[in-house]
Amino acid sequence: MERFCLAVDDEDMRDDLCDAIRGRGACRRFKDRVHAYGMAEAWYRYRDATLREMALGRCEEHGIPYTELTITHIDCLSVWPHANPRPATSSHVGHATRSVRQASRPSDD
Repeated sequence: MERFCLAVDDEDMRDDLCDAIRGRGACRRFKDRVHAYGMAEAWYRYRDATLREMALGRCEEHGIPYTELTITHIDCLSVWPHANPRPATSSHVGHATRSVRQASRPSDD
């Protein structure tokens, strides 16, 4: 979050976001401010790209094959027919990515 905050061009917004990520309740305050400033999509793109890079680095570091997944609401509905027909959020993608990475690990057999 701090790197994202520091990359904001507008000095007042940058300072406000940096203040928001300090102390108890930082994540909630940050999320509220990002939405208030209309920067939510930029934040989520930045967060997802950063998490993806971290995951790729860890997989490479430990010799774990990595498979990129793109999950859509159609994929979710085919597996969970009563699921909410919205695109998967990044937290869902993170869970799916972890599952694929774990499934891709060589077995100890």
